Amino acid sequence: MRLDKNGMVQPAGAERWDVSEDGLVYTFHLRDNKYANGNSALAQDYANILVRTLDPEVASTYAATYYFIECVEAYNTGTGAKEDAAIKALDEKILEIKLTKPIPYFTQMMTSMQFTPIQEEHTEGDKNISYGADTKNMSFSGLFLVEDWTIGQGFVLKKNPEYWDATSVNLDTINYLLVQETNTQQLMFEQGKVDILENITAEYMDKSAQKMKNNEIRLFEYAKQSLLYLSFNNQDPEGIFTNAKIRQAFSLAIDRETYVEKVLKKDSPA
Repeated sequence: MRLDKNGMVQPAGAERWDVSEDGLVYTFHLRDNKYANGNSALAQDYANILVRTLDPEVASTYAATYYFIECVEAYNTGTGAKEDAAIKALDEKILEIKLTKPIPYFTQMMTSMQFTPIQEEHTEGDKNISYGADTKNMSFSGLFLVEDWTIGQGFVLKKNPEYWDATSVNLDTINYLLVQETNTQQLMFEQGKVDILENITAEYMDKSAQKMKNNEIRLFEYAKQSLLYLSFNNQDPEGIFTNAKIRQAFSLAIDRETYVEKVLKKDSPA
């Protein structure tokens, strides 16, 4: 699945999907797609990546996000079996996922990296923990593949000729530079050393407003869901946050709309 410029879910690896009347069973029908190495992307590969996210050995910070899928919390916390997780490949092209309760935004969640297929041979044994540490053992089923990667400096993407929609991909190569400092990123952009600056700050938008108006800089905006939250440590018996009223007070003290409009500025509340 992928999001269009308006933030709406569109078919990608799955060409269509069905949802049961009670909203608990999602059945995805996959299109013919291949990895950069020519192998077909199968339903089991999609199941593999999500189950791997839940693997307690991997210790993914995203695992709890999917506890609404049947039996995955037990697997992730070590009290259940991997085989019980309700993420199943019914055949090579059909993936079924069963939920414990209806999740209206589930298809939006499926646009995340946790639903990018990985061939099981790349995550077997010791490869399970090391997957993603280099490009030699990675699966590429999307628009681009990683041709070169210099840790701490950047990486080079090349167009994936096996991608199902490769004819609509207009770029052959993308060079990504990893620059930590925001001010350095902005300076490199202004000096023409980089062509695109992502996730710009509200302050930089204000600074560049006139150049945008004069079309010296082109601003591209698209809808992207994000969630900001505070986490309270309520495990400390001596801590104040064991008191639910205090946690509620902190929550009530936050003016969410003002924070988005006056502090973040470039975002908007849901």
